[in-house]
Order: sequence, then structure tokens, then C-alpha cells
Amino acid sequence: KRLESGDNGPSFPYKTDEDDHCETPLQAYADIQSILDALCKSMGKSKSSLKIYDPYFCNGSVVNHLKSLGYTNVYNKKEDCYAVWETQGEPTFDVFITNPPYSADHIDKLMTYITSTKFGTKPWLLLMPNWVHKKDYFENSTTKNQINASYPFYVVPKKRYVYVPPPDFREKKASDVHKKSSP
Repeated sequence: KRLESGDNGPSFPYKTDEDDHCETPLQAYADIQSILDALCKSMGKSKSSLKIYDPYFCNGSVVNHLKSLGYTNVYNKKEDCYAVWETQGEPTFDVFITNPPYSADHIDKLMTYITSTKFGTKPWLLLMPNWVHKKDYFENSTTKNQINASYPFYVVPKKRYVYVPPPDFREKKASDVHKKSSP
């Protein structure tokens, strides 16, 4: 089901799919903390000065989760990131971190953006299902990209993450099945 302004639950200035809206757990950020620390060191930045951009807004927990790990300069706003990217209105950032929506063509659009020449060589960390690396759009955007090739590495959690939707976002179900999501 797609939610728009006027439906029950939170409203967004863009169409959303309720199954895409689940908050990334703190553990996912803890699992990449050593990578963020290494990026700080290589860029000569402190945790508080490292500018992090997460374009996909759910309920804003990314800001609090990263803050709890010492990263206080996080941009995550309720805005249409595709419109922002089209007008080149992104914030200034050092590192791009996100857990994108998995439905429709969101991942394809994301991969096109982060591997474009205008994005440059900034580091990116993406939380995505393991099937993504086999998709043509992923390979064409990374290792087979003739202009701006990149060779990602993968971090696999010890335990599957549990994603929780924002309160009152999904329709109430009699079962417990739709309260949490884990790709």
C-alpha cells in the first residue's frame, strides 16, 4: 500500500510504500563504526566534524543512533531526495550512508546517483539485501562502470537485523507478522 498526505499515519512530501518504512537498528550502525572511525582518521576529521548524509528519511532515528556513537553531524531530512539530487541541492557531506527503500526502482536510482561522476569518489555505505549485488543495475553501476568504476566490499552482520516501523505507520494487523521487517 502506498501512503500519501491525508492517509492515516505520518505524511511525506513524496509517495511511500509502508513496507519500505522501517527504522534501521542501532546495531547496523555499530557494525560500521570501525569503518567510520577509519574514514575520520583518513580525512583528518573528528567524529563530530564528519559530515554524514542519509537521503532516505523514515522517522529520523538514524540521527539519534549515529549521535549515540559520537557522530553528531548527520543530515537526514523528510525531503524527496530524487528532486534534491536532480537540482544538485544535496548538503555538503563527507560520507554517504543509507538503508534505501527496496521496492520499485529506488536501489537502481540510488546506484546511478552514487556512482555518477558528479557524486565523485566520496565513500558510501549501503545497507541492502544480499540479492542486490547480483542485479545488472548494481554491476553496471560499480564494477562494470566504464567511467567511474568502484569495487565495493561487504560487511555481513553476525545476526539478521530486525527493522521496526515507526509507530502508527502500518495498518493494524491481527497477527504480529507485520510489526517488524527483516529482509
